[in-house]
Amino acid sequence: MVIRTCDHCEYSTPCKSSYDDHMKSKRHQERVENGSEELRIFFECTNCKKKYNSKFGLYRHKKTCKKVEESPPISIFDDNVIRQRLEEISIELQTPMSNKLISIIVDKTKLIEDLHTKIGDVVVQPRIKTPTTKFVYNEYNIEYKTEERMIHGVQLCEACNVNILDWYSSENLNSEDPWLNMNQAFELACWISPNLLLELAKWNQSVSETTVKEKDLRIKLLENMYVNKQPRKDYPDNPVVYMLTTEDNKNKRIYIIGKTINLKNRLSSYNKTAEHEVVYYKECKDEESMTLSEGMILKKLRMYREKVNRDRFILPDEKEITDFVNVIDDCVQFFE
Repeated sequence: MVIRTCDHCEYSTPCKSSYDDHMKSKRHQERVENGSEELRIFFECTNCKKKYNSKFGLYRHKKTCKKVEESPPISIFDDNVIRQRLEEISIELQTPMSNKLISIIVDKTKLIEDLHTKIGDVVVQPRIKTPTTKFVYNEYNIEYKTEERMIHGVQLCEACNVNILDWYSSENLNSEDPWLNMNQAFELACWISPNLLLELAKWNQSVSETTVKEKDLRIKLLENMYVNKQPRKDYPDNPVVYMLTTEDNKNKRIYIIGKTINLKNRLSSYNKTAEHEVVYYKECKDEESMTLSEGMILKKLRMYREKVNRDRFILPDEKEITDFVNVIDDCVQFFE
């Protein structure tokens, strides 16, 4: 297809007759006579500001052009906005940061007392103990001795971004701890007692922030000591259907029911989030019977589900835990 174009008028058409009519038009003749230096006239759309060479082009465009609605400008000097922001700032200023730190310190102190109580109540089982244990603090691995409750001072100072020599020579170190002697500390690989943690924290930061971090570290130590002292009960390495709960869930009468081929490992996985106890378990003759038994149990107890698609069940107040146990026994025996 041949496209005929008029360079003077920027007009193009494939039709020869239309092109001939254009060449004979008055507009074309005027453009040729005036030359390329003439002032070109554009027709602008009032809605979108697009420009066209002819009224006809503008007319066709307006049939489909939609007016762009501009959102009203928002004044940053609006009295209501300023007044509301001033009220928010006033409320924030009325709550000092010290109150928040005090609240954090009180919570952590209570947690420390609870951990001390739990450690005292746990009966330690005879077992082989490793000389040292590690925990992570500020992305550093720090060794500590559970029996002596001693912490590696050099590693602790590195985690706190402190030079241990500067710390020992500090005039602010007034503790009477027997491990204060620097030569003796280095001979014993710089093992220090938890009593020196507070001195280190006070030397490195302000008193309020120090109290929070010192309690964080003590909580971490107590938690590790508590986990290490927890006696682990042995369970048979056979397919079982189990019922677990936590201290809090037991008060709410909520129980977890599931299946596993290694109950000891499954219990360890649950204990990573909270301490769980095995309320009841029933051995199955094989994995197929275990899977079928679990499906029947979940179906019989579906009316007691806490939420849909979750194997957590709420024991009604008028029922005893033996009701759940009997359902487990009946279903497992059915497939034996």
